[in-house]
Amino acid sequence: MLVIGREHTDADLTKYNEKKGFEFPLYPDPARENYSKFADQTIPRSYLYGKDGKLIWSAIGYTPEEFKELMEAIEKALK
Repeated sequence: MLVIGREHTDADLTKYNEKKGFEFPLYPDPARENYSKFADQTIPRSYLYGKDGKLIWSAIGYTPEEFKELMEAIEKALK
């Protein structure tokens, strides 16, 4: 999983991870350089790539139903 914090510094994201108790890395994008390559308006954006590097699943925004679909797609990709 790659999580990019737009307009945040590494220090901001470290503090956020500690507050939330997350153990995965968050990557800063203070100047929105990476963000602008994938999303210019709507966040979050979710992309799931297979072992072969091909896009398996994507979503714009968040709904519980989409999250369920993502979890199913991950399980399927791991088999």
